Amino acid sequence: MTCGEARKRWSAIKPKLCRELIEGTYRPGDIRQAMIPKDDKGAMRKLGIPNVIDRVVQEAVRHEIEPLFEPLFHK
Repeated sequence: MTCGEARKRWSAIKPKLCRELIEGTYRPGDIRQAMIPKDDKGAMRKLGIPNVIDRVVQEAVRHEIEPLFEPLFHK
């Protein structure tokens, strides 16, 4: 699902997502894998790309916990 598709379907996605998060039944979706260059010698490494809904959840969590933990990090 693209970001645009998720935006169009958000009114249907949001209630189910909220319910799963509140009930503790949310499970992340499949991770898309891509191979990207690691160095100039041609080595490659795996890169995991979360789906759109997982990225929304990750951003929401970051939004909530960053103000709590950011002051604790070394400047």
